[in-house]
Amino acid sequence: MSTIVVLGVIAVVQTIFLAMLVTFLLVPVRDWLVADGSVEPVVRGLAALPSAAAVGYTSHFVRGNVPPEKRAELADALRDARWIRRAIASAGSRRWWRRIEAARAIALVGTAENRDAVRLLFDDRQPAVALAAVDCLPRVADAALVGTVLDRYAALPQMVRHYLENTLSEMRELVEPELVARLRSDAPAESLAYWIALASALVSRPAIAAGARLSGHDSDVVRAAVADALRRVPSDATLFTLSVLLCDDSAVVRERAAASLGFLASPRALPMLQASMRDASWLVRRRSALALAQLGESGRLAVRALTYDPDPYVANMATVVSGLSGGALLELTED
Repeated sequence: MSTIVVLGVIAVVQTIFLAMLVTFLLVPVRDWLVADGSVEPVVRGLAALPSAAAVGYTSHFVRGNVPPEKRAELADALRDARWIRRAIASAGSRRWWRRIEAARAIALVGTAENRDAVRLLFDDRQPAVALAAVDCLPRVADAALVGTVLDRYAALPQMVRHYLENTLSEMRELVEPELVARLRSDAPAESLAYWIALASALVSRPAIAAGARLSGHDSDVVRAAVADALRRVPSDATLFTLSVLLCDDSAVVRERAAASLGFLASPRALPMLQASMRDASWLVRRRSALALAQLGESGRLAVRALTYDPDPYVANMATVVSGLSGGALLELTED
């Protein structure tokens, strides 16, 4: 039997089990959520699940059926359950699936007392465990734990970083001060680039402003990250900084600056992008032409005019971009 078939069978079994679970709990859950009844019948129903799968199915059940405003009540009722305590105690288990179970249990009922366990799980060598630990943060995190997460952010697997962005966006009051404090010139360049990208993903104006002050950093990776992030904060200062980065020594930085100017679509970017169409780098010319096309009718007219430019590199690039459909232009400028 192939792996795909096995996974398909597992998925079907889990779906059937969840459907049975919801049916089994339908009356007590309805009474609790709709009729303001007691949560205890729900807790007893969850405790009746097979011990090996109780935490996992409870986690799925809560995410799909319990509104956020009722989860605290359920967490209080579950916190002292033996099967929950046993799951949390397995945070240091040698078996990775037990560590996932611990993370899921903490995400359900965790308190400040579980912060050390979350740190341990967050550093786990198994990405699946680290992903599960991300869900614990809203329940247990303080400024120190958020700082620990940010300090390790650059070293996390990409899928964990992407998943973490959504969680951190829900914790903005804790995250922003810690992120701003780390955006200083003496921090490691690789970490700075990831933090600036995170500031952009969170659309955190204070953090992006702190990152913008690093536009003259020695590392072109950091300057490129700044150029990318500035598209989130349209202003006169942003246009000025991007105009400087459009003349950077690094072609990657210039290309990212042109992309952000296109994203902002300010008419004031027109002469800057016309000038950067003569850049020595093919990537910068391409991005500048695309950015011009994003400026509206004036930008598209400028691209058409450049198809007659005496410089064949400029004319060829303008010809290619002027022939793009609206859908193709949108697809090429989405990054």
